[in-house]
Amino acid sequence: MLKSLLNTLALVIVFSTSVYAQTVITVDENITTDVTWTSDNEYLLDGGIFVTSGATLTIEPGTVVRGGTGENLDASFLVITRGAKINAQGTASSPIIFTAELDDLDDATDLTKDDTGLWGGVVL
Repeated sequence: MLKSLLNTLALVIVFSTSVYAQTVITVDENITTDVTWTSDNEYLLDGGIFVTSGATLTIEPGTVVRGGTGENLDASFLVITRGAKINAQGTASSPIIFTAELDDLDDATDLTKDDTGLWGGVVL
């Protein structure tokens, strides 16, 4: 009985981690062609990222985009330049979240209104 219970518990743990684990994709180069960021990944901005003229960045509902830590010239940010496009249409049940790398989305109290300047933000 104990062996059966342990096997079941092991399967639950494996299934849970595989369902909720997301791949973190580090974005450290400008976006020069059409790109889609999908909700099954998290995207970590490493430095200043520019979507250049003629390129479209599509972000699926439910996608998390994190800005890497840094200040001044080392800040992470996303800029949609003139002639570039962003298609980011989240929903109430699947919002697109732009946040800091340090933000624990499972803990609503880990960052406060005083935790500002953790990354550079989004510029249109």
